[in-house]
Amino acid sequence: MRIVLAFLASVVGSYVVATTAASGHVLSQLSDMGVELSPGEQFAHVSHDWLGFTGIFLPVILVGLLIAFVVARLLLRIDALANLTTFAYVAAGAVALLSVHVILNLLFDMHPIASSRTGVGLLLQAVAGGVGGWLFAKLSYPSARPVLATL
Repeated sequence: MRIVLAFLASVVGSYVVATTAASGHVLSQLSDMGVELSPGEQFAHVSHDWLGFTGIFLPVILVGLLIAFVVARLLLRIDALANLTTFAYVAAGAVALLSVHVILNLLFDMHPIASSRTGVGLLLQAVAGGVGGWLFAKLSYPSARPVLATL
């Protein structure tokens, strides 16, 4: 049960970071065009995106992280990698979200999140996956060593 709850927390964590980063990118572009939004309007925009992407982007993140974490778990069975739990899940989450955007772009010539068209936007999506991986590692393997201690 702990693994399932850790996985769900990692999906939600990645989703919140990914959609917040995407919203921030849009808000930044609006600001660059001279559109000024109050903090309340900015929060309304971000919260609208949190709700608006649930039917499309949340399931994609769920599937991407599920595949990535299964692969990470299989790799962690190799003796030489056994002490890299946190690093493995952070890397798996980052690669998962990066892969989702690249694959959807290659297959359908589309970007599910507009900010992923830029290098910084794509990097922030990978960071969101890394956050999910970190959450999963910390919640499912609480005794795992920190990422920097494994390098």
